[in-house]
Amino acid sequence: MRQIGKLSSENEAARFTDYLLTLGIHSKADPAQQGEWSVWIHEENQVEQARTELEAFRSNPDDARYRKASDEAAGIRKMEQLREKERRKNIHEVKHRSPGMGTGTTGAPVTRGILTLCIGILLLGVFDSNYSLQEPGIGDQVYNALSFLSPEDLFAYLNSPEPNSLKTIERGQVWRLITPAILHQRPAPNHQGMGWILHIGFNMYMLYMLGPTLERRIGSLHFLLLNLALAIASNLAQGVIPMLLYGTDLSVYERYYGGVNFLGYSGVLYGLFGYIWARSNNDLTFGLRMDQSSYVILMVWFFLCWFGMMGGVANLAHTGGLVAGLGLGYVAAIMRR
Repeated sequence: MRQIGKLSSENEAARFTDYLLTLGIHSKADPAQQGEWSVWIHEENQVEQARTELEAFRSNPDDARYRKASDEAAGIRKMEQLREKERRKNIHEVKHRSPGMGTGTTGAPVTRGILTLCIGILLLGVFDSNYSLQEPGIGDQVYNALSFLSPEDLFAYLNSPEPNSLKTIERGQVWRLITPAILHQRPAPNHQGMGWILHIGFNMYMLYMLGPTLERRIGSLHFLLLNLALAIASNLAQGVIPMLLYGTDLSVYERYYGGVNFLGYSGVLYGLFGYIWARSNNDLTFGLRMDQSSYVILMVWFFLCWFGMMGGVANLAHTGGLVAGLGLGYVAAIMRR
């Protein structure tokens, strides 16, 4: 907010701010010293135009255009109040909640389907896997079929990293651009360690927190398409960028950017987070916003991962999903205007 000048009376200040409102410039007038009134402009990019209008007003404050502005400004304010009332009525807070709270996945079949699919595939990978390429169990076969790189492509990349290590996808297995998102870390062959439980647990909790409310707000078909687009964006970022930038320097890549054999829904989740963030800040009619603590937790985790404090996390997938979500949310907000 910027002060652009002063007027000599309350009546003149009210008349001028009414006139500015008819031009689409939001302003306010506050009492100053010696009976004067200061005029403040809300938007920085409208300051120069407002100053020009102020000079014109001072030269002839009784001009008919200023006197006629009062009724029009009153109508504009009434419409803005009605829109704000409607917006507040439709706002839903997306807060951290336990599984027993709220309406859960009611009215959100896509979210429910993704949760079921991710958990079901993980259980299959845990209980029906031999962890062997020679005699793979059903779980092994599913993971091999749905990962970004086929076992053959992965072997070729790890032995001689090249930008063109996507031969299986190029031969038509395009589902691999999407399906790594629904795979999650399995326990080691000896089933020791708890990292795999934390991986699926955190991702499914965040999907449960973000997904149902967003799906009910934008519709199931739109939500499904959004998830598919974010999966492709995050998987391509994680799977292709390192091949182009890091070549054979796998030690740097593995430590800070995760591996080529990546998996998990977190890239899509950061995309959903970015979508809500961008759209809620650019579309006042969206009626959905996140609790401030959710922003803090997600971004703190994002940067802790990038600084290498969480091991081999798929940071490029997180970043690709977040950037895609921000872009799609902004475009959706602009299209609603």
